[in-house]
Amino acid sequence: MTSTSGRSRSGRKSRRNSSGRWRQDGELPSGSRVDRYVVLYRLGRGGMGVVYAAYDPQLDRKVAVKVLRTRALQGQGRDDQESHDRMLREAQALARLSHPNVVAVHDAGLLDGRVFVAMDFVDGETLRRWLKSKTRSRREILQAYVQAGDALVAAHAAEIVHRDFKPDNALIGRDGRVQVLDFGLARLQGDTAAEVGPAIPSEVEPANDKKADKEADTKANTCTRTGSGERRRQGTPAYMAPEQHERERVGPAADQYAFCVSLWEALCERPPFAGRDEVLLSNIKQGKLTEPPRGRLSGHLRRILRRGLSADPKARYPSMQALLLDLRHDPRRHWRRASAAVGTLGLAAASVVAYAQLSGEPPVCDGAQARLHEVWGPTPRAHVRAAISGSSRGHAAHTRDTVEQALDDYATRWTEAYTEACTATHVRQEQSEGLLDLRMACLSRRLDELGAVTSLLAEADAEVVDNALATVDGLPPLSRCRDVMALRERQSLPRNLERREEIEKTRARVAQAAALERSGQIDEAIITARAALRRAAELDYPPLVAQAGLALGEALELKGEAGEARATLIDAEVAAEIARDDALLAEIRVLLVMVVGDRLRQPEPGHTWARLARATLERQGGVPRLEAMLENNIALVLDHEARPEDVLAHQRRAVELAEQAQLSELRLATLYNNLAGTLSEVGQFEEALQRAQQARLTWEKTLGARHHRVATAMSTLGYIHQSRGDTREALRWYERAYTQMVAELGSQSPHTADILTNIAICQANLGQLDEAEGSFRRVLALQRRAFGAEHLHVAQAHANLGVLLSRRGQPEDALAEQRRALAIKERALGRDHAQVAASLEEVANALEKLSRHAEALPPREQALEIRERVYGPDHPDLSTALGNLAHNLIDLDALDRALTVANRALLLADDPSVPPLDRAFVRLVLAKVLSKRNEDLDRARDLFDRAQMGLADQDAPNERALLAELADHHGWEVVAPPAPSPESSSGTHR
Repeated sequence: MTSTSGRSRSGRKSRRNSSGRWRQDGELPSGSRVDRYVVLYRLGRGGMGVVYAAYDPQLDRKVAVKVLRTRALQGQGRDDQESHDRMLREAQALARLSHPNVVAVHDAGLLDGRVFVAMDFVDGETLRRWLKSKTRSRREILQAYVQAGDALVAAHAAEIVHRDFKPDNALIGRDGRVQVLDFGLARLQGDTAAEVGPAIPSEVEPANDKKADKEADTKANTCTRTGSGERRRQGTPAYMAPEQHERERVGPAADQYAFCVSLWEALCERPPFAGRDEVLLSNIKQGKLTEPPRGRLSGHLRRILRRGLSADPKARYPSMQALLLDLRHDPRRHWRRASAAVGTLGLAAASVVAYAQLSGEPPVCDGAQARLHEVWGPTPRAHVRAAISGSSRGHAAHTRDTVEQALDDYATRWTEAYTEACTATHVRQEQSEGLLDLRMACLSRRLDELGAVTSLLAEADAEVVDNALATVDGLPPLSRCRDVMALRERQSLPRNLERREEIEKTRARVAQAAALERSGQIDEAIITARAALRRAAELDYPPLVAQAGLALGEALELKGEAGEARATLIDAEVAAEIARDDALLAEIRVLLVMVVGDRLRQPEPGHTWARLARATLERQGGVPRLEAMLENNIALVLDHEARPEDVLAHQRRAVELAEQAQLSELRLATLYNNLAGTLSEVGQFEEALQRAQQARLTWEKTLGARHHRVATAMSTLGYIHQSRGDTREALRWYERAYTQMVAELGSQSPHTADILTNIAICQANLGQLDEAEGSFRRVLALQRRAFGAEHLHVAQAHANLGVLLSRRGQPEDALAEQRRALAIKERALGRDHAQVAASLEEVANALEKLSRHAEALPPREQALEIRERVYGPDHPDLSTALGNLAHNLIDLDALDRALTVANRALLLADDPSVPPLDRAFVRLVLAKVLSKRNEDLDRARDLFDRAQMGLADQDAPNERALLAELADHHGWEVVAPPAPSPESSSGTHR
C-alpha cells in the first residue's frame, strides 16, 4: 500500500547532529528548543542578539524568539545575575503593555545562562525596508508613522521609554498595521539614565538583507560604547536625542526626538542632521538642521518636526500624544476640502491649479483612478464581497477580507505604476513618448488581467471561493511594466488598427483563461484558452501565441493531460523565442521542467529544460520568483530518480529563494509542506514536523483555519508520524484532516480520497482490517466517480485494495485487483514505466501467495528490466526487486541463478540510502540461497546474524518467517522479536 500524502517511498534516513541545545554565543540550528519553543529558522541577527521564528506547541502557534548574545553583557562592569534580573524585570514590564501597535511580549526567561524573550510573530518588513521597496506617497508614510507614534504613546502611558526608536525597530505587516518592537534599550521611567545594557536584544538586521543594505544600516545603527568603567551611551547615534549623547536622564521626550528624526528621514530621504561621529554630534547639539528637498515638507510638517527635534527636551512637545494630535490636524487637508466647495461655485480651475501645486502632479497624470474604476471600483468591490460572503464555505468571511485586501494592494501598485510612467514623460521629461506607450500598453494588459479576476470573483461559486486567493495571487507582477530593456526588445504591436483591436480582444480571453485556471475551473479554462490560441495563430502574432499557449499548457497540466501540455508548451516556447520575450520564455521553460520531467517521468529531458530555463533567467539578471519555482520543479524531477538527498537540497534552495523574493504566504506554505514530506523521507523527522506545522500555520493565517488546504498540512503531519513508526499519532492527524476536509468539501469530494487512503493504511497497520477494507473501497468509488475507470488514481486504489485483500487471506481477490491496476497503468503510461513495474511486482506477490511461483517469475523479470532502464543497473532501489526475484528463483529451485541475483542485490543493498529492513531482507534471501545450496554456511550464518541485528527493533513478519526457517534448518538461535505493538506494520511481501 502506498501513502499518498507526501512521498510513496519512505524509510530513507540521514543523520542529524543537533542536540537541541545551543553552544555559547552560537546560533541555534533548526529543531533546537528555547524553553518550550521549537526553533524553525533564523529571522535576523545583530550585535545584541538573534531572532528566530519558532513554534509554540503549547498554544499551537508561530512566535518570534529573541536570544541575547552573552557577549552583549561583557564590559558592562556589572554582575551577570544582576543584569539578567534587570532584563527579565523589564521584559515582564513590556509583557504587560498591550496595544495593537506594539509587538506583544508573551514570555521571558533564562536558559543555559542566556536571556530569551518570546513575542508575536509579525509577518512583514521593517519600516526601513518598506520605504526602500518602492516609492511611497507622503500620505502612506504619515499613516505608517502615526501608527508607530501611537505605540510610543501607549508605552509612555505604561511608564516605559523605548530609547532606540528608528525605522528598523518597527514592522509593517501585510495588513498595513505597524507594530513597534525592539524595546531593546527600554527602561521604566523610574530607572536611572544609561548605566545598564539592553534588556532585550536590539539592532537585529534582517537575515536576508543585501550586503549594501547591511553596510548602510551598519553605518547608521552602530551603537556608541565606552569603556567598562564609565557609563555607556546606548542607542543609535543618528536617532539619539542630545540628552542621550550627554548621558543624562532620558524620558519620553527622547522617543519624541527619535520619532521626528525617523519621520524626517522617511519624508525627505535624508537625515535631518548631516555628518558622522563628532560632526553629527555637533550638529545635533546645535540643532543645525539640513535643508529638506524642495516640496518634500509642507510648512505645517516642517514646524512639527523642528519642534520635535529641539535640542532642549523642554522645547519639544509636552508629550508624544500632543505631537500626534498636531500631526493629524493637517490644515492643508481642510483647505483642500474648502477649495472643492468653492469649485462648485465656478472656481474649479483655481482648485485644480492649487491641487497640482500641492501634489506636484498635473491633471494629465491623474487618470489612473478613472481607468481602475470599472475594474475595481465600488460596484465590482460590492459584487465580489457579496459573492464570496454568500458561499457555504466556513472560511468565506476570512477569504472575503483577505481577497479584498490583496486586490486593493494590486490596484494601488497599478495606480502608482501608471502615475509614475506618466510623470516620467510629462513631468520629469526623462522618458520618451514611445517608451511611455510601451509601458502603458503593458499596464493596460495588467488591468485586463485584474478585470478578468474581479469578474470571475463577482460570480464565485464555492470552488472559486476555495481558490480565490490563489486566483488573485497569480496576477502577473507589475514590475515587468518597468523593465525598459525587456519592453523595447519584445515584438511590437502591428500598425494596423483593426488587427491591434483583435489582438487586445484575444489577450483579454487569455487573461480570462488564466483566471479560470487559477480558480480551479480547469475545463472552462481549457475551452477558453484553446479558442484564444486558435485566434492568436490566425492573427499570426507570436507574443500572443506564446501567452495563449502558456495558459493552455498550464490548464492541460492540471487536467492531467501531460502529453498535450508538453506539445502546446513547446510551440509556445518557440513563439516566445521569436517574440524575444524572455520573461514569458522563462515561465514556459520552468513549467516544461515539471511537465516533462515530473508528469511524463522523463528525467533527462526534464533536466535539459531546467538548463535552458536557468540560462533564460540568468540572461534577465535573475528572477527569484521563477528561480524558486525552477528549484521546486527540479526537485520533482529528481524525486522520480529516487534521489531524496538531492531533492531535499533543491527544495531548501526553493524555500530560500521564495523567502528572499518575499513570495506570498500562499506559495511559501506549499513549499514548506513539500519540504516537510522530503525531510520525513530522509529520516529528519523533527525538522519535518516543524516545517509541516509551519505550512499549517501559514495556511491558517492566509486562508483561514477552516480552509481545506489546512487539512493538507495536517495530512502531512500524519505522514511524518507514520514514517517514524507512530501509527496511532499518524491516524489521529489523518482523521483530523479528513474531518476538516469533509466539513468543507463534503464526503464525496475527490480531495478526500488521498487522506482516506492514508487512514486505511494506518487502520491496516493497526490490525483494523475490516475498517481498512471499507476505507479502501470508499476511496475506489470516489476516484472512479471523479476521474473515470481508466485513471491512474483508480489504478492506485485497486493496487492498495489488492494488498489489503492479500493480507486478509483472499489471494484470488487480491490478484484480480492487482491485474486491474496493471492494465490501467499499461494503457495510460505504456509498458515501460516505473509505475507499471510496481504493479508487475504486486501481481507477482499475489501469485506467490497462491504458490504459483512459475507464473510469478515473468512479471518479476519484466519489472526488473523496467527499473534497470529507468534508474540504471546499479541503482540502490533495485535491491528489493532483486531480492524478490532471488526468492522466487529459490522456490523454483533455480539456485545458481538465485545466487547470482542475490549477490547482486546485496551489493546494491549496502548503499546507506537503503532502509535497514530492506537490507535485512536481502541478507536473509542470500543466506537462504547458500543454505539451499549447502555451501559457504559460515557466510550464511554471518548474514543471518547481521540481518537479525537489523530487525532488532522492528516487527517484520516476512523477514522473521525467513529467520525462523533458517534457524529451524540449522539450529541457529533466534532472538525473540519485540512485543507486538498496535503501532507496528504487519508487513507486506518484499
